[in-house]
Amino acid sequence: KSEYGASALYKCLSRRVDDYPTTPFVQLLLESYPPAAWEASSDKCPLKMACWRRASLPILKLLLDSRPSREQDLEALSALWTSYERLLGGRSELIAHILEGGREGAEI
Repeated sequence: KSEYGASALYKCLSRRVDDYPTTPFVQLLLESYPPAAWEASSDKCPLKMACWRRASLPILKLLLDSRPSREQDLEALSALWTSYERLLGGRSELIAHILEGGREGAEI
């Protein structure tokens, strides 16, 4: 853990999109310290932080599979939606992007 109480997993998931960790690296961190999947920092669990940072679907799936689901996971889904709204310019743009299809739209 860092001096601020954040796990290595949380710290790597909070990186910028252009400097994001690979799926195998996230898996290695989870395997080396499984409780990190549960630990929150600044009121965000690793899943919610990954959603805010628009992590890849394999990383999101890895985080979801690393522990049982819980009610707070809905906050992570909301964070994912909001992060894409911000990226694309708003709710209408996000919905249009999803409806237009394509691989990225389908992944969202």
